[in-house]
Amino acid sequence: MIADSQLQEYLLVATDLAHRGGSLAKDLFGKTACSQKSDRSVVTEADKRVQDLIVEDLTRRYPTHGLIAEESTELACSRPRGDADFVWSIDPIDGTRNYASGVSVYCCSVALLYRGTPIVGAIYEPNLDYLFSASSNTPSTLNGQPIIVKHRSFSRETVLAFTIGTYAQRPAYLHHIMDRCTMRNSGSAALQLAMAAAGMIDLTINCTVKLWDIAAGALIVERAGGVVHPIDANNRLIEKSLWPMDLKNYTDALIPLAAGGQPQMSELQLIMESL
Repeated sequence: MIADSQLQEYLLVATDLAHRGGSLAKDLFGKTACSQKSDRSVVTEADKRVQDLIVEDLTRRYPTHGLIAEESTELACSRPRGDADFVWSIDPIDGTRNYASGVSVYCCSVALLYRGTPIVGAIYEPNLDYLFSASSNTPSTLNGQPIIVKHRSFSRETVLAFTIGTYAQRPAYLHHIMDRCTMRNSGSAALQLAMAAAGMIDLTINCTVKLWDIAAGALIVERAGGVVHPIDANNRLIEKSLWPMDLKNYTDALIPLAAGGQPQMSELQLIMESL
């Protein structure tokens, strides 16, 4: 059992690090080199600098905690990974392709998981100065104010944000959903989860995401009254929790999921099952 005071400390640390990381990313915007990783995704020197800032702080505060982070910097690789009870999941810049292209839509995401389940999460979008956060015993907030997901029927007014990687990776059901709602893609899965939690959009489907993309955002959606369901290999929503996850054996497997208010999610499931 984690004491409320300890959980509050972890939340304060996560929000501080997300804010500092996002602020550093903003300061470095347009000023650092970009390269391509083996999976053809991009990484910038800013990603590495932001991640090292966060990892250095966590190393000092919690030397026994594990760490799963997007960028394999020397500092990150020297830390314990997923076999600890407490594991931090970090995405220093979610939306790196936007960032590298000069598009100022990105965020910094920091989460802490306890035995495979997120207990605190923070996402900071520095250009709008939006700080989303939640813990397992406090409601989700945006800049300190409570937020809640939208609860309304699926219609053409529904705004669904998605991430699919490449066009070739798009699931067949997206074509059918496009005729029934308004679709957007911000290029940042973490930010889309946060926006769903705040009711800025109705739903988000993220097909090509990994733990660091979604750990903070999924908790923020759930604590805002929403639901988060994995999507299976047959493109069906699975009505069960993502958590706990086996972090000890997690490398970088994809975690397809959908998130939003329960009414929209139920109707989304019916659409997917009808195909």
